[in-house]
Amino acid sequence: MLKVSNLYFAYTKEYNTLQNINFELQNKKTMFIYGKQESGRSSLLRILLGIEDSFKGEVLYDNLPVSKDLFKTNVSMGFMPEKVACIENKSVYDNLKYVLKIRKINKPMQEVKINNALKCYGLELLKDEKMKNIGRFDRLKVALARLSLRKLDYILVDDVFKDAPDSEAKYIIDEIKKLVKANDASCIIVSDNIELAKYIKCDKYKLEFGELSHIED
Repeated sequence: MLKVSNLYFAYTKEYNTLQNINFELQNKKTMFIYGKQESGRSSLLRILLGIEDSFKGEVLYDNLPVSKDLFKTNVSMGFMPEKVACIENKSVYDNLKYVLKIRKINKPMQEVKINNALKCYGLELLKDEKMKNIGRFDRLKVALARLSLRKLDYILVDDVFKDAPDSEAKYIIDEIKKLVKANDASCIIVSDNIELAKYIKCDKYKLEFGELSHIED
């Protein structure tokens, strides 16, 4: 379970970017946070990812305080940023291989996992294409494929749906749902498209001016 209690964060003394944030995300559950730019969503994600530690309050994953080291040892975190981070001059295949190589998976198993991921996300014809040469939607498929290569406890999704047609947005959501189910993971999806919350069918929250409030159905 992820528990956030009395969370405050500020870049300056004059203004709180996040103010008294409180929520609990139960195991195997998904929550949707609706927030526009400047709402504090990026700061909240950075804290949940253990990137930003200069905050007041408490953030616990399975009763352990959030930190970068936590995700190296006790909790497996998957993150889909708005802009897919990858090795641009390497192929799709090599980007997937890198995820397994750093985890010291043996080469025969690497082949099996990568080929399964390529097939699952329709990337077989792009496996030798460099990442810098493929479009945004296919880049998101690569991001999904990378997440599918390992066991995950939590999945955080930034606003990857921005400017995406409904068909693509729903595809991504459906694939995230599959990952959540396959891993018995907990998931937070952040977006400025409130209509997506209806499709996801989960607890919904609104983040505005640094304050988080529950959205009633």
